[in-house]
Amino acid sequence: MKKIVIIFFISLILSCDMNLTYNLADWTIMFYLADDHTQTLNLNNDFLELVKKEVNTSNIRISILYDGPKNGDSSLKLLDSPFINNYRVIPLANTDLETVNNNNELDMSNENTLTNYIKLVKSRAPAKNYALFFGSHGTGYVSNFPGGLAVEDDIDTDSGVLTTIEIAKAVNLNNGIDLITFDACYLGNIETVYEFKGIADYIIASPEVIPGPGNDYEGFIKSAYSINDLTPLLLGTSTLEVYFKAYQLPTNSLQQLYDVNKIAQIVESDYFKNELLYFKYNKNSSTTTFNSDDYSDIYDISNLDSNLDTAIIKPINGIYKWISIYLPDRKYYNPLYEKTKFAQLYPEWVNIITN
Repeated sequence: MKKIVIIFFISLILSCDMNLTYNLADWTIMFYLADDHTQTLNLNNDFLELVKKEVNTSNIRISILYDGPKNGDSSLKLLDSPFINNYRVIPLANTDLETVNNNNELDMSNENTLTNYIKLVKSRAPAKNYALFFGSHGTGYVSNFPGGLAVEDDIDTDSGVLTTIEIAKAVNLNNGIDLITFDACYLGNIETVYEFKGIADYIIASPEVIPGPGNDYEGFIKSAYSINDLTPLLLGTSTLEVYFKAYQLPTNSLQQLYDVNKIAQIVESDYFKNELLYFKYNKNSSTTTFNSDDYSDIYDISNLDSNLDTAIIKPINGIYKWISIYLPDRKYYNPLYEKTKFAQLYPEWVNIITN
């Protein structure tokens, strides 16, 4: 009889939806894994790494919103229990997430999906600290693509991309996030980081392409759970360490940890304005490997090194510090750029890159 009661109790926990509110945890880490555009990312492997049975989520709670390349494969799961497979499935029909059909298919490029996801998780799985990890294809500000996460099939238009402006809006509407990680290409730029002024403490991103498999999530989980008194900075640095260890060569694992508020202070300073508007730029004399017709390394166009060094956290096993700025080929200029907080702060810069 006792065995029957225990089995029933476990089944009840795993089958119910997210109608109850859990006890306050130290951390709730939200994953937004979006891979509708192609099958090359295979984010389902990332999901499997995140739900390993040995994960104990008593102090760190993990939620995963996943949408892969197949129609109807969207899911929302919460790692809140050591029982069975260590996660509970939350029926999408019981949420305010934006579905595009009746087949459990989410529209991950819709800002309401992200807004309501953060709201749902924060209200039902409260924590002292929150992190938001994106796994997806990223466009940044490259050529005429909207800057953001290209997660739906219509990648060339704003409707097919969850833009960084929309992401910042969703984060702001939910009272901010301590750490945001973009496990995606081309989002390590001054425009993206500045968009999150006052609503995020740290951002991990790459100014270039990243390896297709992305971060080592199993290694990330083990690292995060091994740290006592986990602060946003410690979570950020440990995430970066795991990333670098997974790929060994820094040039193949170009991720950076940015202190958002310090970068905002630099961006708003007079010396930055002077350097930005009056720099002498020559692509032939570039000193980094990732300058292109679409963007350039800030270090190559300015004398900001000593100031930026305090705002870009140096990885323990790497010496590289990079952050890019939009510098497009004129014919591919993206007018959505003008809506960024950075462009609104520096309309003169917009004139420089469009004339």
